[in-house]
Amino acid sequence: MSTSLSAPPWLLEVIDAARASLGYSVADDCFAAAELERLLWEAMLEGRLAGAGELCGMLRGRRVLVAGAASSLPADLEAAEGLRVDVVVAADGAAGPLLEFYGRVDIVVGDLDGGLSAVLRAAEEGAVVVVHAHGDNVPLIRLAVPMLERVAGTHQCPGRRSPAALPPIGFTDGDKAVALAVLCGAGEILLAGMDFDAPVGPWSKPWLEAATPPWPEKRRKLGIARRIVELLLAAHQPRRRSHPHIPAHAREPGSLEAARARPRG
Repeated sequence: MSTSLSAPPWLLEVIDAARASLGYSVADDCFAAAELERLLWEAMLEGRLAGAGELCGMLRGRRVLVAGAASSLPADLEAAEGLRVDVVVAADGAAGPLLEFYGRVDIVVGDLDGGLSAVLRAAEEGAVVVVHAHGDNVPLIRLAVPMLERVAGTHQCPGRRSPAALPPIGFTDGDKAVALAVLCGAGEILLAGMDFDAPVGPWSKPWLEAATPPWPEKRRKLGIARRIVELLLAAHQPRRRSHPHIPAHAREPGSLEAARARPRG
């Protein structure tokens, strides 16, 4: 079951503060959480539910690449070419470029708004999809969860606990993907496409045709994600290596040999 994974109290407080600052509805988030849990119970009865034990078994002690959807993703993957990667984790729409580069994705974490086709392709190739529920993606959840062969779920409803779902572990797709790796005890974490100052990659949203400067709401979310990732990786410092797009005070020196380093534009 999924109750063995727990987030630090500060992360839950940040999620609540982020929701309040963006004006999102707690009631809507909790409705989405309940709907996701209903679908996850169905998945459990059908033998499709992946719990925390399975996910952490994949990640614990391993070298994990976590990829976000910044426009820097292709160059970051090229910089890391040749490095051994045990587990490939995509934040939602980043699954598309990762499938092209590695030919596989092991875990997808996201709310499904980055383009469902790439997530479904990854799932068909064997990826576990960790679906995140929030107030405005209930139709996507209802559509996608019954189609996924290995599925887990998380939400951001405060105080809600269910054996079917993972607890709240973050706010955006990218920081949730990093949180999963950190909380499951990954031995080493490599980041790609996590440049929070870069334009948004076209795989971030299905309506984007090219790299695009972040719009105001997206910019605020990226700021929240940056801070969460910094705090998560600082806690993971003894075992972690990261791509240099994470600010210097949040990473150890001399990290990720193959990224050494693509100059920042």
